[in-house]
Amino acid sequence: MSIFNKIETAVKSTGARNATADPLIDDYVWLSPGKLFEHQPTVKLDYNITDGNRLSGSYSFITATRDPDYLNSADGRFPGTPTTACSLPRGR
Repeated sequence: MSIFNKIETAVKSTGARNATADPLIDDYVWLSPGKLFEHQPTVKLDYNITDGNRLSGSYSFITATRDPDYLNSADGRFPGTPTTACSLPRGR
């Protein structure tokens, strides 16, 4: 299958295609299917009971949902193409 046939098939599967004044250019808009859900927990604890009696604590939990996942490049750049996200190892 040629690249032009693949593009035509992908364009017909999702999104909106609009002709422009220039016959060489079409406007194509589609919604990427990538999705991200983040968890960001934070905890703080101070102890020091005696010498002034100190005890404190704090807790925070933030979540974020992004649809499409534009942050990590996990969304496809065109329908039917692979995503561009990658995972890198941490440390050695």
